[in-house]
Amino acid sequence: MSGKVSPVADKDAERPVQDGFGSTLLMAFGWTLLTMALLGGAYLAYRYLWEDARAGFAIQAPLLIVGLTYLAGWVVSLLSIRRHDNLVLPVVVRVYTYGVLAGIVLVYFRAVYKIFAFPENASIDALPGRSIFILVTGCIVLVTLSLLVEKFYLKPHATILLIAAAIHLMIAMYHYVFIGTQKTALVNFDILYLLLMLFMALVVARRHRVLRQMIASLVKSKHHYAQN
Repeated sequence: MSGKVSPVADKDAERPVQDGFGSTLLMAFGWTLLTMALLGGAYLAYRYLWEDARAGFAIQAPLLIVGLTYLAGWVVSLLSIRRHDNLVLPVVVRVYTYGVLAGIVLVYFRAVYKIFAFPENASIDALPGRSIFILVTGCIVLVTLSLLVEKFYLKPHATILLIAAAIHLMIAMYHYVFIGTQKTALVNFDILYLLLMLFMALVVARRHRVLRQMIASLVKSKHHYAQN
């Protein structure tokens, strides 16, 4: 025998031995944090949208806590998926993206309905401006969730957003052409939400190669540092 070690065996020898309990604990911790953050964010969005603005609902403190929880869960989940090759969390993340997508579509059509059913004698200031913040936040969450999993792209999600925008356009056609309204300023809000949804679909459809390369480099550098 020549005593040479095959490249495959050498590569396998360089991989750190994974502690099964530690890997499971890391997965459970990341899964729990992500779930808590998403549920807390959904409840916070519900209160922010459905409570009267005059009630003085303070969103800053709970939003900060939800954001920190999501960030912690995102980082732990990233380590579990990329460093420990976890196979469960990628499936969970894919499911969660569709949950976030459903929330975005729900908030979007709530705003569309508010515009469509807006009373003629009401002030224009009562239109749903808060929904824009929720939609943008949902788009950010959707993209960052997809970055956790390698080669997981959101083209089906972007297609659903485009379908939602097309339905909105048909509703606007019926509203302004076939019914008519004295509140001509309403069309500005329709156009604003349409453009926002089209922009979100464009952002979601992108592969974000630069961000993915940065995340991969960061994980590899930490992995190399841990080995040394």
